[in-house]
Amino acid sequence: MKMNNEKSYAVLPNVAFAFNTDYQLNNDETLMFIHLQFMKQYGLVDTVRTTLDMLIEDVDWVTKTPSRDKSRVIKALENLRSKGYISLSFKEKISKGTLTVTINKSIEKQIATSTVDWKSNPFEFKGFTKIMYEEYNLAENNGYYLIAIAYTKWRENAIYEWKICTREWEAVLGVTDKTARKILDNCHPFITKVVGQKYKDEQGHIKQEANTYKIQNFNNVKPDFEDIDKEVKSLSFLDNIKRKVSDSKVIDSEEVFNQIFDKRTKIEFEGYKIWKETKCEVVKKAGQTKIDKMNASTRFNGYAGRKVKELEEQYQESIKSQHAQMNRIKLMAQKHIDELEGIGAHSEFTTSYKKKDRRERDITAFLDE
Repeated sequence: MKMNNEKSYAVLPNVAFAFNTDYQLNNDETLMFIHLQFMKQYGLVDTVRTTLDMLIEDVDWVTKTPSRDKSRVIKALENLRSKGYISLSFKEKISKGTLTVTINKSIEKQIATSTVDWKSNPFEFKGFTKIMYEEYNLAENNGYYLIAIAYTKWRENAIYEWKICTREWEAVLGVTDKTARKILDNCHPFITKVVGQKYKDEQGHIKQEANTYKIQNFNNVKPDFEDIDKEVKSLSFLDNIKRKVSDSKVIDSEEVFNQIFDKRTKIEFEGYKIWKETKCEVVKKAGQTKIDKMNASTRFNGYAGRKVKELEEQYQESIKSQHAQMNRIKLMAQKHIDELEGIGAHSEFTTSYKKKDRRERDITAFLDE
């Protein structure tokens, strides 16, 4: 779910990273836990009232198999409950009606340790990490990216410089070495990797220190006019997309841009019309993806799909109206031409019979001037 309130944040207990313990959260569980906190309604303390369909659409887990989508959400919720992160209540069945989810704040006080054979001292996980609205948005509903962002942020704020080796990433993300590297590579737009320095061990063998990772600062980067070829780290994910857009109607309107590219901004007729008529492939592809997801949505009995149908009907009506207007303009122009030609013909007819007078000039005189 896209958040727009700059003061909004969620809290992830650091025991969620504690690999080989009952507290560790996987990618789906992490995304769901953070998302639920951003859904908290005003007036309700750490409580969310929602439905499975709303959760499926908000975290973008919509596929062509609704039963599988529901199973995925139910599994994430039940695992969060069994691990002590939430309490869950509902009437009759979890798959029907309203769900009441309460965030368990006491989980933030838990401490967990993880022991591995490649490190002498155990890992200790305690405290919590705040996930700000912009950081959550950067993950684009990808639980692995969200874990990477949260873990980087926690380790970046350590008392001393914390180096993270690939094995540690494997354990925290719960994936293989190859997959961990791929996930981190994909996080490049918002996580900076500082490669560890090479050194010689006691035997003279060349080795490399583990890398350090930093969350890019999107708010307080000062422009460097002497080195304009450097990557501009203050650009957000959507800003980077905007650089690829060639349609001026989209670039010049923040509202239209968000309607097409921001998943949480409703597409209105203006944005829909520009998407239909654009020649920019980036805009065309993003708009099509959004429309496809709206058509596939089952939330509120397919409301989003009906909205797309209404927009298309409105667009077709506007096309007809434009054609009708053009035809009227053409008819009026032709009528005006015919009237002028009629005046000219009439003038030629009358002047051949009318006797000229010095005090009265022929209309053809005006035409000749």
